[in-house]
Amino acid sequence: MQFSYSQNYQTVEEVDTICSQLGFASDEDAQLAVDRILKQIGLPSKGFTLKSCPNINNAVAKNIKGSNGKYHRYILYDNQFMSRIENSANTDWSAISILAHEIGHHLIGHSLNNEGSNHTYELEADYWSGWALAKLGASLTEAQSAIQSLRYEKATSTHPAKKDRLLEIEKGWDDGGGIINQMELGIYSQAQLESKGFRFSGENREMVTINGEYGPVKIEAFIGSESNTDDFMYKKEKLDLSNYKGGFIKNGFLNGLVLLEANGTQKIEKQNILLYFVNGKVAYPYIDTYIDGSNPSNFLGVQEGNVSYGCIYIGNWSNEDKDICKELKQIYGDDIFSSDFINNFGKGNIDTKLIEAQFKDFIRSINQIPLDSWNKK
Repeated sequence: MQFSYSQNYQTVEEVDTICSQLGFASDEDAQLAVDRILKQIGLPSKGFTLKSCPNINNAVAKNIKGSNGKYHRYILYDNQFMSRIENSANTDWSAISILAHEIGHHLIGHSLNNEGSNHTYELEADYWSGWALAKLGASLTEAQSAIQSLRYEKATSTHPAKKDRLLEIEKGWDDGGGIINQMELGIYSQAQLESKGFRFSGENREMVTINGEYGPVKIEAFIGSESNTDDFMYKKEKLDLSNYKGGFIKNGFLNGLVLLEANGTQKIEKQNILLYFVNGKVAYPYIDTYIDGSNPSNFLGVQEGNVSYGCIYIGNWSNEDKDICKELKQIYGDDIFSSDFINNFGKGNIDTKLIEAQFKDFIRSINQIPLDSWNKK
């Protein structure tokens, strides 16, 4: 990892002495993490000696010579260092990825000469870390969390640039079956969604940064005209005060199924929107309702791209069994036109886990949004 120089311990006795003086203690969580990683490739954990060594501000893979003349594979780590990374990344996957990175150094053979870091070694260990975390079921965001938490972006004499390291982790994660794992978690690509009848604008819209559950993210400015004299259609000012729940972040862009409170400095009416993002791009159709202060919402509509359509206005009219509206039931569930759902939707209180499960069932099914459902009044 890119945190400090490698420690130059030469013998097992030196490691034991130094780490004991610093307050050495074995950490059960770290050992369990190493065991999990090695289990994925059929190796026993006995092949590595794991030691917590305070105040080294690093995690280091070293081959160290014992009194019997044999070399032992050590992973030395600083518990406080690992905690700082976890706190910065806001996930314990970051610590697991650091351990996987050091295991990669050993298994690839980098630690045989104990010469320290270079760009090639670090990228190869990053790839292996991504591969291992995919096998453990981590998302790409989780696999990249430790490196993503680094503030320094540029390459140094020993370590590659942050963007190159993130890319190498992504390659390893993909090759480790991460994409398959993500499908199981309900995370899909643009091609997968298009195969089910979803559509994307295909336009090069400006991006806007919004805040939410996982911090700042970028999405496309997808809100169109709200009046006959609206000069801000598809502009960031329609969404610059928005807040999101759910989804995940990849390379700074919002992905996944999200509940969005759409609001902006030039937004005429606040809305709650349930929609799927791929790299910040909107998958159509999505459903929306208006936020009217303390009053319960009684309207649910669908946005098909450049065309919006009212599906139900409770107590007045209903189009829930017509055209694209009827397809929404198989995507989001049979209850989406109920007064309870629509009222809770307007308050931002819907159970996104249940909706994600329904959405996943639709993607896995043989059903798709029929082409003749689009843009029909």
